[in-house]
Amino acid sequence: MARKNLPGGTWVTFKKLDGTTTEEELQAALWQAGINVELDQISIGDVNQFGLNIGVVSLDKLQILDLVKRATCETKLRGRALEPVMPEKRK
Repeated sequence: MARKNLPGGTWVTFKKLDGTTTEEELQAALWQAGINVELDQISIGDVNQFGLNIGVVSLDKLQILDLVKRATCETKLRGRALEPVMPEKRK
């Protein structure tokens, strides 16, 4: 299967997937890890000569922020909780 066009965002690549891995299976594995992505954000490339695949996931800014928030939720710096936010656009 050729790689499909993904929406804009930050691409995360998953290397060395089994050659028969489907987009639905990658989505299920990501959901199990707490990363909720839709199928239109996932693309599986062509199988290489070793029978392996590459999966690409496009994450938008809010999805990345959510991951950072969850990763730092119990982290403190000088006794204060870390509170990541997206910068506001200046006019």
